[in-house]
Amino acid sequence: MNFDETAVWLDGVFPGELTIHSAPAESFRVGTVDLGDDMLATTLDFARVDTGLETGGRDVRSEIFTVAHAGVGTDKFVELLRALGTLLYDASGSLPAQPGQLVPAVGIEPFDDTDITVRHGLFVVPYVWGGEVPQCDEPDRLTVMLQLVMLTQEEFDYAVTYGIPELQSEIARAGIDLLDWSR
Repeated sequence: MNFDETAVWLDGVFPGELTIHSAPAESFRVGTVDLGDDMLATTLDFARVDTGLETGGRDVRSEIFTVAHAGVGTDKFVELLRALGTLLYDASGSLPAQPGQLVPAVGIEPFDDTDITVRHGLFVVPYVWGGEVPQCDEPDRLTVMLQLVMLTQEEFDYAVTYGIPELQSEIARAGIDLLDWSR
């Protein structure tokens, strides 16, 4: 899929109007959707990056999205996903874009000098569609949606110490609002 095809695909995946943000040279394009009480941001051309995943001889690629309560500036969403894309690109496959992968320090620079307290990421199977994950099945590759959940330092440390399943159980038990990036 090229950029235009990806933008059309993702415009149909998410509710609301997809706003495409121009990108500086060599950066990743990002789209945002105002969901009223929440804001969503998604990569639009991250699937061009090979993070080392494959199935049945075909590359598995991702477009990555994240959601937060409204109040997080659109520019911060865009900056976060561009920083994430660059981090994964520079990792050359050593940091796979797959569920269960922690992404340390991805939010430090974008959220400097803000009241946003999340600084790290965790890739999860998207839960917003209730089971079925949108995907684009092409002959040479499979592109799937991947959700980035942002974590505080304490949550990140908990995941490193006790594991992702324990973190997820603790988040559910404590009723932590993952969309509140100033928690």
